[in-house]
Amino acid sequence: LSFMNSTFRHAEKGKRLRILKIEGDPVVCDRLFEIGFSPDEEIEIQQQLLWNGPLIVEVRGGHVALRESEAQCITIQNI
Repeated sequence: LSFMNSTFRHAEKGKRLRILKIEGDPVVCDRLFEIGFSPDEEIEIQQQLLWNGPLIVEVRGGHVALRESEAQCITIQNI
C-alpha cells in the first residue's frame, strides 16, 4: 500500500497519509477543501468509529469526522 493509491477503506489507525486528489460530488469536494483537505496535504487516521461510523482524521492540526461518502472522494497514499 505504501506505493499504491487508495481510499480510506484500507487505511490503518495512526498511519500518516498524503492526499493525492479529491474528486466526486462538487458540494462534498468544496466542503472538504473548506475544512483543510487538499492535494499534497498530510493527514493521519485517528479513529474509526463503530458500525461504519465516521472516520476521525487529523488534518492541519485539527480533528475532523468524515462520513464514508466524504472519505470516498479522497484518494490517499501512505508516506
